[in-house]
Amino acid sequence: MANPLVTPGLYDTIKLAGVRSPGQCDLTGAHAPRKWDVWRGFGLSGAATVYTGDDIDKFAVRLIFWEDAQIDEYNANFVPLLAKPPRGKRPKALDFYHPYASDPPINIRSVGVQDVTQLLQIEDGKFAVDILLIPFVQIKRAVAKPIVSGDEKPKPEDAYDRKILELDERIQQLTKK
Repeated sequence: MANPLVTPGLYDTIKLAGVRSPGQCDLTGAHAPRKWDVWRGFGLSGAATVYTGDDIDKFAVRLIFWEDAQIDEYNANFVPLLAKPPRGKRPKALDFYHPYASDPPINIRSVGVQDVTQLLQIEDGKFAVDILLIPFVQIKRAVAKPIVSGDEKPKPEDAYDRKILELDERIQQLTKK
């Protein structure tokens, strides 16, 4: 990721569907949450944490305008990207780039528009629009199948699966005594 202290101009705009935003942008709330389950057993001390995949959460972009040409450019080039899809059609994900959100570790490269505000006057001669975006992510398998009850045992896929099977077998042996 580029250093914002060295190259601050890279952080002033976003690119949405290949279109650079006019004015200046303030991006807030972009993060890369992860989901973890805590597995506890009856009569057992402690617990196991199991990573169950990536999560998603919305983030905000504020576009700030102080020149009439910026508002004209916003209306002509950016508003069509933010418009609601025609009734009966699904919205399409849009390519997205801003160094804070798109570079590692966040890696948001595609978004859906969740909400857009009206043009707001934030002070004399300055206007803004707030845009709420949500990352678009294809679903991926992230957790192994759970252990099935009965005689059938799953095939271990990694060291953690093997350890879970070993501990399960040990518990079964101790409860039979």
